[in-house]
Amino acid sequence: MKSEITVLLLTGVLLAACAPSPVREQPSLPWTYLAGHAGTKLLARVNGIAITEAMLQAFRNRPGTRKTISDDQALQALIELVILAQQQNQSNTVQAQLALAELNTLATRAIGDIVAQADLSEAAARRQYEAGVASHGYVEYRLARIVLPSKQAAERLLPNIRVVPDFGMAAAHFSLDSKSGRVGGEIGWKQRGSLPKAIQAILPKMQKGIVYPEPIAVNGQWQLLLLKGMRHLKPPPFDSVKTGIASKLKRDAIRAQVDRLRKQAEVEIFRRP
Repeated sequence: MKSEITVLLLTGVLLAACAPSPVREQPSLPWTYLAGHAGTKLLARVNGIAITEAMLQAFRNRPGTRKTISDDQALQALIELVILAQQQNQSNTVQAQLALAELNTLATRAIGDIVAQADLSEAAARRQYEAGVASHGYVEYRLARIVLPSKQAAERLLPNIRVVPDFGMAAAHFSLDSKSGRVGGEIGWKQRGSLPKAIQAILPKMQKGIVYPEPIAVNGQWQLLLLKGMRHLKPPPFDSVKTGIASKLKRDAIRAQVDRLRKQAEVEIFRRP
């Protein structure tokens, strides 16, 4: 048996589970659990720290603990785990790390509960997919632009570029974007989501071959825009994206629950980091 315990120590099973902390007269995180809970069977006590049956089962079930060891071997390993942990100095940093470790464990369990209750069915994923296809539109726009330093400059130029050839020449002469200016202001085919929000907002109102009648503010500059074409794209098949959609459904469920709990919580922030 002693050799089994030694092997466990050398292979890091104990060290991986070790949450360093000294013996304390008034236990705090994480020793509150080790101190024992009502209704749990007491198996051992190490320098005043109780080891319960529930603690032993948690130790046996943790990743890295060999499943072939007996309950007695696991108990001996757990006793040595506690002995090692008690040797650590009681510093604020260590105590903070222990508190965060326990909080992380509890939060991880809470997240597991949220995910278990969330609707992650294929039907839910397909609804998300269809909504995404509808909102995305899967349309590309062929746009040209003239970038100008002010709204006044854009408004002065606008009446003179109502037709496409005039727009291209004006882009070459006046646009602050020399790269697109050299090709008549063209910026190529763009999907809606890749464009600035101000341009996204006017796309439904733009007409092919017609300069948009108002300058658009983008990043402190002003743009005159021409829609030169549109083309529809085929959305990706559902089966190729359903795994990613399922992950998003999980994230959305967790975020929604955290937001609800945050609204109910009493939070006081005394000093920003």
